[in-house]
Amino acid sequence: MREYDEDDIRAAFTAALGTGLGDDPIARELQAPDGLATQIALELARTTVGRAAPTWERDVAEGATACLCGMLVSAWLPPAEPAVPRHLLDGVATVRSFGRHAVIARQCDLNAIADAETELGRVVAEGRAPAPSTLQLFELGLAIGLGARPERAAA
Repeated sequence: MREYDEDDIRAAFTAALGTGLGDDPIARELQAPDGLATQIALELARTTVGRAAPTWERDVAEGATACLCGMLVSAWLPPAEPAVPRHLLDGVATVRSFGRHAVIARQCDLNAIADAETELGRVVAEGRAPAPSTLQLFELGLAIGLGARPERAAA
């Protein structure tokens, strides 16, 4: 299993937050309003964010955005994997089997993930503290995307 280091994660995260994503076919497919990734992100956000929260709608929108960001990061880890959008259901099954923390810990530098979450919280929440579910949803999106990367035969 490939282990993604701090540089890999930082570069993929920076790309996921960058501008001009419309030119990237992976981003276009993952961010399609009627696409599977968006449906998964919205459903996860709706079920993760507590309905009693007075900011439920905002928290759902931020959580879905964070989840999609996690999927983008996983798709852009080197080498970029254009098949991630087509294997999202495999990623969901992997996360259901092993849990998001195990999937991420097996493949990623956890300090780099923590740094990405801190930055994501600043960007998505626009200066206020993000809802706790926002970071959980980023992790879910990242883990689903990691699970959706087809395994490559070792060279």
